[in-house]
This record gives sequence, C-alpha cells and structure tokens, in this order.
Amino acid sequence: MSSSPNGLRQPVLYFLAAVFILLALWAPRSRSLDGDATIDEARWLLRSANFYQALASGDLRSTFQREHPGVTITWAGAAGFLWRYAGYAAEAGEQMPGPTRFQRFLRQHKQNALELLAAGRRFVAAVIVVSLALAFIPAVRLLGLAPALLGFLFIASDPFLVSLSRLLHLDGLVSALMLLSLLWFMDYLYRGRRVASLFISGIGAGLSWLTKSPALFLAPFVGLLALADLLRSRQGGKSIRLPDVWAYLRPLLAWSGIAAAVFVLLWPAMWVEPLGTLQRRSRRPCHPNGVRTADAVAR
Repeated sequence: MSSSPNGLRQPVLYFLAAVFILLALWAPRSRSLDGDATIDEARWLLRSANFYQALASGDLRSTFQREHPGVTITWAGAAGFLWRYAGYAAEAGEQMPGPTRFQRFLRQHKQNALELLAAGRRFVAAVIVVSLALAFIPAVRLLGLAPALLGFLFIASDPFLVSLSRLLHLDGLVSALMLLSLLWFMDYLYRGRRVASLFISGIGAGLSWLTKSPALFLAPFVGLLALADLLRSRQGGKSIRLPDVWAYLRPLLAWSGIAAAVFVLLWPAMWVEPLGTLQRRSRRPCHPNGVRTADAVAR
C-alpha cells in the first residue's frame, strides 16, 4: 500500500527545515575566515602546530598543550596544518618554544601564518555547524518544528555567536557542544529514553570536556535533570524505591562512561600518562624536557 501525501508531508518538511538550518548556520560562519588574527588565536595556532608535531613524532605526552585543555581546538588546528602544510611536523622536528621562533620558522619556509590559521578556523566552523545542526533534531522533538526553527535561526544569525564560531578558539565550539549534549540528554529523558540519544549526548559531553573545563558543569546539571524527573514521576504520594533510583542512576553512569571514553580516546596524552596529564592540567604547562611551553612564553 502506498503512503498518503499527508503521511509524507511531515518528514519532507522536517528534512527541508534541517537543510535550511544547516545552510543558515554555515553561510555566515564560512565567510572571511582569512581575517586578522586575535591574540589568543596566535597562541592556539602555535599550540596546534606543536600538537601536530607531537602526533607525527609519536611524542604523545606533548599533545598536552594547555590546561583548558583545548584538545578539540588543537585537533582542528592540526587538521589545518595537514591540509595547508603537511610537511610542517617533519621540517620543524621539535616543539616550538615560543611565538617568535615559530613565526621566524614559517617565514623561512615561505608559509603564511594567516592561511594556516584560516584553515584551522574552517575546521572549527565546520564542527560547530555540524554540532548545532545535530542539536536541532532533539530541539524539534522537544519543542516542535516552529519554536525550534525560530530558536536556531537566532543562534545561526547572532553576531556574537557567529564571530566566536569563526575563530580558532574555544568558546564558540564549547557552547555548541554543550548545547548538543544537553538537548540530546533531554531528548533521552523526556522523549522515549532512546539509547542513541544518550550515546550522542555522552559524545557531546566528552568533546565539550576536551574543549574547555567549565563544560564539566554538564555532569551535575544532567544529574539534577534526572533527579527532577525522578521526583516528578513520584508525585501523588508514591514512595521512591531503590529500583526507581537505579533506573535513573544507570543511564547517568552510562552517560559518564561514554563522555569519559571520548575524553581519553581523543587526547593522546591520556593514553600514555593519564594521571600525570590530569595533574598537569592544574599547573602551568611545561615541556617534558623542562622547557616552558608556547603558552607560558606567549603570555
């Protein structure tokens, strides 16, 4: 039996809305990526170069570049180097200790720092757009098409968010990843408890933790959401039993495990020195040989 036109209309409408939001997000974030660099971006370009060199040389401990930790940014910056200057790691041969030497090296090898920065910015913008487009899906399920569409059009066009999304910097990316994680967790909690929703939320949380440490706020926040839903379900004088608590605690543990796995898998320093890497996050970073890193010199 063939589907009726009315049965097909809603999925087609949702698909067109998703494509529209994707284009609305990408259009302002893909323009003028070769604009002037901010001070922080110059530092992140250097950290990205050191991250790329550490990966290429197998010096995984040196993939620790900053206690933020900013790993997603250095992955994006390293992808920019791989695209525009793949031979950098071999030609540099070591971690660059500061911006002066780094800039001198690029000039000697006839490389334009702004072009490398623009390449990294493009990868950051792409990840932000994909993250927000994926966040649009649970927003539609939670709010309905019209409110979700209106809200994401504001996100797509807000000048402050657009500006942050076009930088090789942390804030635009961490905000998109936190929104992605939160909306998918709410989708899990309120729209059928799909395992896929919990999985996507956990991935978003792990990526946001790899970006900037304040994103750890997601952990107690989703815990409070789960607790509020548990209390709401027990309204009317129903007592809370141990199986009820476990039914909420189990997905929270799974969510935390997924996020932690992403945090470890995408930060190579955690593969070789997990405890040491976490301890170094609370101190001013140093090169394994005792040399102050690019960040310490650039301050």
